[in-house]
Amino acid sequence: MQNRSHPWCTLIMHAKRSAVLLNVIVGSSSNFSKALQSYCLSHGLKFIVIDTAEVKNWNLVNRNFLNPIRSVLESQVEHESKVKWIWTIGITNPRVGRATLDFVNVELPIAFAKAIKDPNSMLVFPGALMENFESLCIQSPYLTSKLHFSQAIESVDTNWVNLRFSVWYGQNKIGNHLFLGQVIQCIREDSQFMMSGGRQLREYHHIDDDVAVVFTDFSGKLHSNLNVTHGESFTLKFIAESIFKSVNKFHLLSVGKHPSNPQENYDLYFDRSPHFNEIVFRETIPSLLKYVHKQVGGPTFE
Repeated sequence: MQNRSHPWCTLIMHAKRSAVLLNVIVGSSSNFSKALQSYCLSHGLKFIVIDTAEVKNWNLVNRNFLNPIRSVLESQVEHESKVKWIWTIGITNPRVGRATLDFVNVELPIAFAKAIKDPNSMLVFPGALMENFESLCIQSPYLTSKLHFSQAIESVDTNWVNLRFSVWYGQNKIGNHLFLGQVIQCIREDSQFMMSGGRQLREYHHIDDDVAVVFTDFSGKLHSNLNVTHGESFTLKFIAESIFKSVNKFHLLSVGKHPSNPQENYDLYFDRSPHFNEIVFRETIPSLLKYVHKQVGGPTFE
C-alpha cells in the first residue's frame, strides 16, 4: 500500500492504477471524515482525502475548479473505474449565523455536485434526519440549511444520494452545542445539567455504524433523500436519566427547568430503514453509556 501526499490531498492506494472503486473523501478534519478514513483503512478500500483547506479555497465562479482533482484521479484509476465522492464538510452549530450555514451546508456542496459530470461517479452527502420536521426547520437555522440542500439537490442530474443521519455518538470530539456534549461537559465539571421536560424523541447512532451505511450498494436508490434509522427511539429524558444514573451523578440532573418546544417530535418513532438491512446497528443505551464513560473517564461497559 502506498501513501502519497499532494499539497491538497492524501492518496491511499493499493497500486498506481486500479480498476477498483475509488472513494474520494471530500474534507479531512471532521469526525465524519476521520471515521470514513478509519473504515477504509480497516477494510482495505482505496481512497483519497481532499483537504478541507483546499475546499475552502475553491472559486465556485470558475466552473473548472475541480480540474486539479480530476487530473490526480485520472493518473490513479482506469478510465472506466467508478468513483464514489463522499462529502464530509458541514457546520452543525447554529451560532455561526445563517449566511455561513447556507454557504457551507448548501451552496458549496451544490456547486460541487453540479461540477461532477462523470456518469461513472456517484456522490454521497450527509443529511439530517430531523429535517423531516418542517416546523423544527423553521426554528433551527442548521436544519433549515439541511432542508434547503435536500430540496436543491433534487434538480442535480449527477448520481447522488443524501443520507439523512440521526444524532451521532462515538466520535473523539463532540460539540458543546449538542445535547450529549452538554451532558458530558456537566459530568466532567460536576455541574448542574438543566433541561426541558425531555419528552423529545431521538435516535442515537454510533458514528461507525452510519459510516458503514456509506459503503453499501446504492443501486436503485440514487437521486434519493434516504432516512438512516435503526428503529430505537428514546426520549431525551430517558437518555439523560440513564447516563447520570450510570455515573452515580443523578443529583446533577434537573428536568423541567427549561420550557418545552411545542414544535418538537414527541410522537413519531421512526421504523428501521428498509434500505440498509445488512447493517448491524449497536444496541443504543449500552453502547451510548460505554461511550460516555470513556469520555468522562469512568468505568467501561463490556
